[in-house]
Amino acid sequence: MLQKLVTICLFVLWPGLVFSAPAINNPYPAPANQPVITIIIDDIGIHRDRGERALHLPGNLTYAFLPHANHGQQLAAMAHDMGKEVILHLPMQPVDNRRIDKGALTQQQTQLQFLETLRDNLQRIPHISGVNNHMGSLLTQQTEKMQWLMQELAAHEGLFFIDSRTSPNSVGYQQAQNQGLPSLRRNVFLDNNINIAAINRQFMKLLAIARRQGSAVAIGHPYPETLTYLENMLPVLPLLGIRLLPASELIDHKTLLARTQLPLIQTAELKAIDLAGKTSPLPPNLVP
Repeated sequence: MLQKLVTICLFVLWPGLVFSAPAINNPYPAPANQPVITIIIDDIGIHRDRGERALHLPGNLTYAFLPHANHGQQLAAMAHDMGKEVILHLPMQPVDNRRIDKGALTQQQTQLQFLETLRDNLQRIPHISGVNNHMGSLLTQQTEKMQWLMQELAAHEGLFFIDSRTSPNSVGYQQAQNQGLPSLRRNVFLDNNINIAAINRQFMKLLAIARRQGSAVAIGHPYPETLTYLENMLPVLPLLGIRLLPASELIDHKTLLARTQLPLIQTAELKAIDLAGKTSPLPPNLVP
């Protein structure tokens, strides 16, 4: 039934998708000018079957593994063997009283406790190239704690940080930038509403941001509805002139653009640019 819903959804949207794509007989835009997206699948490791299905999604996705999840290590090794990008999905304290995952960083921890917990988490998932936050709507607002985090990540050569932006007041991305740590921040959550039509709206928002700004980052989860949608939609991206890159390659891509086209990319990632060149905030679309 779910497969039929996705097919119907794509059929309805197909004319708009095709007419917004490059003409088939024309070459696609040069790579430097082509819209680029990164899709991160969070919470990998809780369910082995969903994790394996997520790893088989077509394209260069990035997978975020919870450090204490039962199947995290095995699935991370599988992802690495498949050439998929592996990052640590680092638990952090949210603003509410929900149960936090084992290994979470909290505002009550001393610096020593904080760093010991962080270093243990970093060792639990093999082959990681970066880190993003799991929950953390409270902790990512704490400037000192984010400084501790970014200083430690910067000490591990080759790691990057992705701010999941679970709070509009997050200072994670800015503190990563202050430490010179390669970093990105999330633009869209695909599946806060686990419904095919809602996921489709968020995916279309992702593509619109990428076309306006040159790139965009989405976060989704290994829900059956999300996986079914992506299984059907990801193969369409080349027709739409959209490149799908893992997070590390998007960072490289943006770095290259910064060196060659600096005036074109100085607009903040969280702004939408209209045709008059004015800026306006995008909806926050946040979860704890």
